[in-house]
Amino acid sequence: MKFGKFIVFEGINGSGKTTIINKLIELYKKKNQKCLYLKFPNRTSKSGIVINDFLTNKIKFNSLEEQIKIFADNRKEAQDTIYNFLLSGYIIICDRYLYSNLAYTMTDQSLDIYNNKLNKYINIQTILNYDKNIYKPDFVFLIRGNYIHLRNDSISERYHNDELKNNLIFNNYLFAINHTNSKYTIINNEYNNLNNTIISINEIIENIPNLDYKFKYFD
Repeated sequence: MKFGKFIVFEGINGSGKTTIINKLIELYKKKNQKCLYLKFPNRTSKSGIVINDFLTNKIKFNSLEEQIKIFADNRKEAQDTIYNFLLSGYIIICDRYLYSNLAYTMTDQSLDIYNNKLNKYINIQTILNYDKNIYKPDFVFLIRGNYIHLRNDSISERYHNDELKNNLIFNNYLFAINHTNSKYTIINNEYNNLNNTIISINEIIENIPNLDYKFKYFD
């Protein structure tokens, strides 16, 4: 049986993840490669509706633990889907996963420390424990880029174009990915070199072995 591959794309808002993902999916359609696109948070599920209200600044959580848990619950809701599609030989292209939760939560805490607002610090392993035993991706692409100024939509969400915050988030992505011993590479997203970027990403994915597949989990 030929198993699928679980690929995650991470990066700050406006790094160009969506453009890269869309181009990669176009390539797979031309090659008749079975592909599933997932995006986290999934804002249409029960937990996702609450998350959307949080990200659009309509609500606040009572505690950081409550915030961490509901984002983790959102990912757990998709675990059966990930399992079934990998068994069916699909390449799963995932826009954000638990690394975003780790990076953004640690950034929020860092800024709260800077502004003397933090009452209790939650370390990375404690945050990760909320996602224990969910599926671990075969590979992570961390996108480095800043194209948020090219977007036509109004950026009114909690995490927007803030240079200090974005630098913290990117560094926390690196810390999170290394802490979880995840296989990854950094992609420097240059808009005028997009086609070569897609070719390079596809080559990496093609070279990931998918024989004798064993599901990997976070612990």
